Amino acid sequence: VVTFHPGALIEAGLRPAAIMQQAAHDVEIEDANSEAVVRNLFYDMAEAIGEIDIAGQQYQSMLTQFNGVIGQTGHDVYQSKREHAYTTALPANDPSYRLVRDSRRLQLATQLEIAARLAYLAARRAEYEYTARLSANNFRVSDIYRARTADDILKFLQNLDNAVTNLPGGIRDAETNQNDLTISVAQHILGLTDQYLKGQGVADADLQTERSKRFRQWVAENTYLGSDGKPTLVFSYTTSSAVDGLISRVVTQDYGFVWLHKIGGIGQPKPTSKGFGINLMTDQPGSLGYRLVRVTQSGQVGLTSFAGCLFDYRLIPPAPLLGLEFPLGQPTDLVTGVFNGDINGVHTNSTPGYSTPAFLGRPLASNGWQVVINGGSPNGILPDLDLQQLTDIELKISTTYASRSANTQPTPSQCVRADY
Repeated sequence: VVTFHPGALIEAGLRPAAIMQQAAHDVEIEDANSEAVVRNLFYDMAEAIGEIDIAGQQYQSMLTQFNGVIGQTGHDVYQSKREHAYTTALPANDPSYRLVRDSRRLQLATQLEIAARLAYLAARRAEYEYTARLSANNFRVSDIYRARTADDILKFLQNLDNAVTNLPGGIRDAETNQNDLTISVAQHILGLTDQYLKGQGVADADLQTERSKRFRQWVAENTYLGSDGKPTLVFSYTTSSAVDGLISRVVTQDYGFVWLHKIGGIGQPKPTSKGFGINLMTDQPGSLGYRLVRVTQSGQVGLTSFAGCLFDYRLIPPAPLLGLEFPLGQPTDLVTGVFNGDINGVHTNSTPGYSTPAFLGRPLASNGWQVVINGGSPNGILPDLDLQQLTDIELKISTTYASRSANTQPTPSQCVRADY
């Protein structure tokens, strides 16, 4: 059965037009999509071109670095060949050369050490020579401990010279005078003066007798048998430059104006200097000639400075301080003089052999004097000396000193010696 729909004809006429319209719409959409795709492709292409340029620049950079490495490697190879040739030709590779070189280095180090020690001793000598406080003049003795080269030592000595040059004129240019002293053992050392004995109730007429009696008692207490089996008198004493010291009892006037008080030698430092001599006073009759005596100074010595300070020193010969040879068994701080002791003033200490120059330049003040007097015959011909007939012993000492303008007491700060 065929059924006819009237609207079918109309629908059949309208469908092709709808299809064409849809197709046209679809074409428009496709065109738009294609344009976007093409545009994106151009963007991608531009980005790829940029990346290609960057890659090319990176390549050129790496190529430059590579060429630099090749060039540096060639330079290093060349330098290595040069260093190898230099090392091969270096004399230090020769054992004999190294021995000579090391030996010279050790010799240089030894000489620098000796030079440094001498510079130190020069500074200490300057302190002693002028009784000066170098630390108060912007000079440090301890600077020598930091010296490592010859220039350091030279600079130290130059600074020392400047410090000494800039000392006050009264210190640097002090004029010394000569003064020959006679120290009586009975009166100055033992104190058996007339005033003392009178205070003990001794009559004027008996002063000398009583003094001799007490002196001989002291001699007996200090007499021993010597190496020759004969009596030997051995005694020690101290000389002090303090106000109430021994020296002030010998130089009784204006000793406060005296400074830099030292012992002279024979003909030094003054032409008339006579050194250190001894005169033995005795009641023993006959021609006694002389006796062999020995005097030693040890321990600390003292000097008065220009300001009035009392400075102590311990004097040691340079040789042991420098590490040089010094006789074994010989004390380093002792100075000894052996000479002929005069008897009853027959000879003076200006007679050759009757004094010693051993104490030249050493201070008179010392806490370690010792005197040894041999009573036996010095030559087997002269008679022995009876020590119990001695009445006194005179120490005849030629000294030099400088003078101060005023006898003023120094402040404590002026007497501080700081070694830093």
